[in-house]
Amino acid sequence: MIFQEAYKLPDMVRNKISILWQDINAFIRNHGHIRPVIAILSLALTGGMVSMMFFSSKIEKPDPEIIFVQNINGARSDAEIQSKNLEDQKKLEARQEESRKRWREFGHVLGYSTQN
Repeated sequence: MIFQEAYKLPDMVRNKISILWQDINAFIRNHGHIRPVIAILSLALTGGMVSMMFFSSKIEKPDPEIIFVQNINGARSDAEIQSKNLEDQKKLEARQEESRKRWREFGHVLGYSTQN
C-alpha cells in the first residue's frame, strides 16, 4: 500500500479541542476585537520569554581559561611580605569603617537607631 490512512485524533482529544475552540470564539464574541488581540500578544510574549529562558539554559558555557603562573618574583623577604599584609589590612579596615560611618549617617537620616 503506497498511501497510509491519515492519522486521526482520539475522540476525547477532539472533544477537548472543540470545547477549547468554542471557548475562544465565545471570548472573542463577548469581549470585542481588541481584547483577544491583547490576549494573543500577552501569550506570545510570555511564551517567547519562557522559551528563551529554557533554551538559554541549554547553551553550553565555555570552560574557564586557566592561566598558570610560570615565574614568580621571589625578591621579597618574609618580613616585607608581612609588613605589606599589615598595611593592606589597615587600609581595608579604614575603608570598612568609612563605609560603616556612611551607613550610620544614612540610617540616622532615615530615623533609625544606629547604636551598636
